[in-house]
Amino acid sequence: LDVLESDVSVLDSVLAADEERQKRVVDASAIEASLQNPEALRQALEAYIHRIASEQTLKAQKIATLRSGKRGKNARAVALKAENTMLASVREGLYLGGKSDSEVAADVLTTLYAELDTMDAHSAEAKARSILGSMDITEAQQDGPVSNLSGGWRMRVALAKAMFLEPDVLLLDECTNHLDLAAIAWLQDYLVALEDITIVCVSHDRDFLNAISQEIIRLKEKQLTYHPGNYDEYEQTEDELRRKKERQYASLERRREHVKKSIDGFMKHARSTNDSKVLSQVASRKKKLERLAGLDKLENGKRFKLSYWAGYHETMRPELKLERAEKGVDFSIPQPENLRHYGPLVSLSSVSFAYKNKDGSSTRTILDNIDLNVMMGDHIALLGLNGCGKSTLIGIINGTLVPTTGDVERQVRLRIGHYTQHFVDELSGVYESGIARLMSMVPETKESEARKWLGSFELSGPLATRPICTLSGGQRARMAMAIMLYSNPHMLLLDEATNHLDMYAVQGLVAAINEYEGTVIIVSHDRHFIRETAEDIYVLQGGKLTLLEDGVDEYVDSITN
Repeated sequence: LDVLESDVSVLDSVLAADEERQKRVVDASAIEASLQNPEALRQALEAYIHRIASEQTLKAQKIATLRSGKRGKNARAVALKAENTMLASVREGLYLGGKSDSEVAADVLTTLYAELDTMDAHSAEAKARSILGSMDITEAQQDGPVSNLSGGWRMRVALAKAMFLEPDVLLLDECTNHLDLAAIAWLQDYLVALEDITIVCVSHDRDFLNAISQEIIRLKEKQLTYHPGNYDEYEQTEDELRRKKERQYASLERRREHVKKSIDGFMKHARSTNDSKVLSQVASRKKKLERLAGLDKLENGKRFKLSYWAGYHETMRPELKLERAEKGVDFSIPQPENLRHYGPLVSLSSVSFAYKNKDGSSTRTILDNIDLNVMMGDHIALLGLNGCGKSTLIGIINGTLVPTTGDVERQVRLRIGHYTQHFVDELSGVYESGIARLMSMVPETKESEARKWLGSFELSGPLATRPICTLSGGQRARMAMAIMLYSNPHMLLLDEATNHLDMYAVQGLVAAINEYEGTVIIVSHDRHFIRETAEDIYVLQGGKLTLLEDGVDEYVDSITN
């Protein structure tokens, strides 16, 4: 239920979520509007007939496909023939007895009104407005176009569309991407307050998952495992279970080694004495060794019994499988070279910025009289609502934007690496490989060096030679990171760098940033990522830049209150 930019009103966007109701409303409106125009009425009736015939054919086709399993060209030809037959049948049924278009229109409208009454469609608008109102969307916003809303408010509209359908299960896939912290905090509180709805959420935002989840489902090696609690509790449980298995494995290995030594001793004694009793002891010890091939106690602590183990198995015990701790992506951030001069890498003095109209006049001021000195080794986070000017400030630091007033000074040999979501999106249209891109950036680069570099970002083998546009979103994000870091920058500007990265990739990025001795400026709405990487946290609000003494939690408290 995405909410795309459009001129449709917010209210109509929510009402359109009920597709069955919407079809009938559209048909009824088209027929009503055409009653005085015979040609338009015939077209409206034909559109209705085609919809009914198409729906009935599709329903019959699904049943036939399930029964026969037939697909492909021949099956499509049969389906097309069936649709034409159904079309003729529906048309014949409506015009039975030589009815005129006006008479058919009256019958169809009666049917549509009855179906809408059954759906309680007349109260739909009041229901939609009530849901939107509960999300603090004003009546003026409801009647205005979706295109007027920011990303956070569009998220509320998308959620309102889902709530309008009264779902039993709500599926959320990376719902916090592109939302600012205020929108994430609102969404988090809203979901926690929902009752009688099962929420299944895919997210890499650790704080968000900790707040809303009561159970974690892990998909690994084509298997699902279920863990009660939130994400932090899941991690703790997994770590404890892994350590327990390691202890069990070590204990089992010691016992196996002891039995092996006793078998070797008995065998040596049996060969020297040719004693049959000793040989029987050897056979007994070998059976014991077989039993030590797996677990003798289950995870719940109870003793394993072979009679409880259903099915055919090649061993007498379940195999003890050790699970290694999940390894994050090992992002290789090269340490920066020393610059000739000590002092700020970038210095902003009384910087202001306002976008210009076509006539040259200034619009709303984005940045207002900002002073900032960025030193080597600083790890800074910029917080603020979407549209407050964080990306503008990054652009001024980077030199891609020039301030309206004020001065910006940069060290002469300063190299800046700028990671943006826009750069990742641009890579979806790049047909050259990652290796080719690196070798074109630095012509003296050898292919083996490029391969090694990309491999450190989990982009080894065919991923390094495939066209970049064929990579997944997460792979393109890592490719963008690899390309950005290849120039060995002194300063990293990371604008929403965790989007499209999974938990383990985020952990790897956190570790790499904390080891990096250069400067990092982070724009992110991932609270955990900010806490783990940033030493100084600034908030940009009303064009002013303010240092927060108590970090990201102080900011979250201020926007939620």
